[in-house]
Amino acid sequence: HTVILEEGENKITISAKDKAGNTATKVIVIVKKSPDNNPPTLIVNTDQLTEWTNRQTLNISGNVQDIEGMEGLKVTINGEDVELTGGTFQYVYYLAEGKNQIVVKATDAAGNESIEEIEIFYDRIPPQIFITRPAAGVKEINFPGPPDDFNVEKTYIVTGFVQDPEPSSEIEAVIINGKEVELTPDGSFEFEIKNIYGGKDYSGQNAIQLIIQAKDRAGNETIDNSRKLIFEW
Repeated sequence: HTVILEEGENKITISAKDKAGNTATKVIVIVKKSPDNNPPTLIVNTDQLTEWTNRQTLNISGNVQDIEGMEGLKVTINGEDVELTGGTFQYVYYLAEGKNQIVVKATDAAGNESIEEIEIFYDRIPPQIFITRPAAGVKEINFPGPPDDFNVEKTYIVTGFVQDPEPSSEIEAVIINGKEVELTPDGSFEFEIKNIYGGKDYSGQNAIQLIIQAKDRAGNETIDNSRKLIFEW
């Protein structure tokens, strides 16, 4: 005889009778549970606020819970088992240079899965700055003068380019003497120094220190202060 079970508690009574009329009865209880199709709840956090970093280690923490209980619940990070303490976990992940894809997976006893993915770019190499004008070693720049009117603004153009070595997290900003400059697609820049006479109304000189900063998205920075320009007239 086939008994179709319903979800929850099922009481089944089994009776037997022999030819002499003796009977025996037994009641059994079978509890039918509905299939567990609910994935665990997974929350993942890191100590990194952006997708770029110049630190090799990434601290990953999180919490996992399952409505069916904690038994059989496990968490892996890129396939490696992570220790759970009351549903929480902490893990130090060592990044490879360049793009890193990290998969955090929680699996319950029924095989249901929840997955969180982390993508982060590790770049430890700072940008490179190349100044093309003035050329290396050039410090003194002579201007004909004195001009008829020192209030006429005289300018000087500094040129150069920046590169971010591979693996590149891309240049975020180039700043010259406190002012951000725009880069062309090939990384070139121009910077105009205005009023090189410095407001002086006599023959003389004006010294201007160039400070060029280049930053990439990972937080690496290079500072070039190798050029101090002395304008003479």
